[in-house]
Amino acid sequence: DCVNYYPNRLLFAKILEALGDFRDVFEPFCGSGLLGSYLNLNMRENHGFSYKGIDSSEHAIERAKQRAILNALNPDLFYQQDVFDYETTHEVIVGRHVVNNRYSGVNRGMVGKLCTLTDHMFFIQTNYGNMDDEQCVNMYQSAFAKYGFDVQRISDSVRVPSTLSFSFVIEATKK
Repeated sequence: DCVNYYPNRLLFAKILEALGDFRDVFEPFCGSGLLGSYLNLNMRENHGFSYKGIDSSEHAIERAKQRAILNALNPDLFYQQDVFDYETTHEVIVGRHVVNNRYSGVNRGMVGKLCTLTDHMFFIQTNYGNMDDEQCVNMYQSAFAKYGFDVQRISDSVRVPSTLSFSFVIEATKK
């Protein structure tokens, strides 16, 4: 098992369930490959499943490739590339903390870029404790609406141990 962090395991399982029949999966900012390895380990029996993870950090990609090898996965699932230079469209985008951070809120430029690459997204997002969950979801709805996407929360909140933060899965779908 490549995932040993309790909240991630619950939220990764929700993304796996939500993927349903989606087969062409892209993960920008894949980091050390935690989510990508989890999805590939659980989807590799599904014929036609395709995954690509990118990150601009050479160190992160090295760790993702090491994680892939440790889990008997192809290390070439992970590439070093800046998402703003990426142009290939995909059936669905997945990720963790892709469009927000605790310091600046939603990165609207990133939202706009991702909306050019797909019509469907699933993200684990975190409410860092400075607003309630409904306000947090409303913030994402506002950011994605500009690009013609609906946003809904599709999981319960999971507390991140030793913090005031809660994480949950959102789905963004082109209208």
